Amino acid sequence: MDTLTTAGSRSGQPTLVYIGALAILSTALLFVAPAALIVLALLALAAVVFVWIKAGLRTGRWFWLRPAPVLTDSEAAAWTSSLVILGFGVVAAFYVGVLVGRSGVPLPLLLGAGSSSASTRASTFSDPGTQERFKRELEAGKVPHSTYSRDGKEWVSWDAKDDAVVEELRAKAQAGPLTSGRNVAFGDSTQEEEFVNWLTKRGVPHKRVNSHGKTFVVWEEDETSEKLMDAFYREQQARLQAQSDEECRRQAEKKDNKARKPC
Repeated sequence: MDTLTTAGSRSGQPTLVYIGALAILSTALLFVAPAALIVLALLALAAVVFVWIKAGLRTGRWFWLRPAPVLTDSEAAAWTSSLVILGFGVVAAFYVGVLVGRSGVPLPLLLGAGSSSASTRASTFSDPGTQERFKRELEAGKVPHSTYSRDGKEWVSWDAKDDAVVEELRAKAQAGPLTSGRNVAFGDSTQEEEFVNWLTKRGVPHKRVNSHGKTFVVWEEDETSEKLMDAFYREQQARLQAQSDEECRRQAEKKDNKARKPC
């Protein structure tokens, strides 16, 4: 209260309206750009120390509770403004610390997430194998990166300037190694869809994997591609034969009906 009263009683020092506006601005920075507010708070701390040393050298008084008898108008203005910013900076530092503790996100990435020009990116994969391949690809490509945990998942972060390289490595990791002897690629999308539906009906776990510019259907059953494909084609041929026989039967019935029709 001494600082605010002194500030409002001297001409040239910040008024309560000015301090209120400064508090509103600091509050906005707290939620929009806490990193900027923390930097301003460090500058404000330097200003407070500077004013304290300057006033001490001029008056010989180093310890005082009321600034009015010690500070000049300009010193009181700098002192009051700096204390306001410093106070909000301490709150911002505590706020950021709580966010880091709760989310587990590294501080640089967390502060960058609030900026429109974030310098870091992050990604995660639900498949642990893909996640490990992605990290190995980044290491092999010598792309600087780090990992952290958030929401029970492991995230991999990297610098935004490496986006182009990382996208290639991400695609390579997602392609993954093909299961030896248990995969097949179709040139016909219709036949591929029929095979996928056939696997689903048989209860065979499977997935589509992009590798070497092609889409492969990979399954987890012990049967090899040759055995499983033979079974698929046998059933497909049997189905086609049944459809052909049915069509022939219908045509024969039509001809028989025409022959029996009276003139």
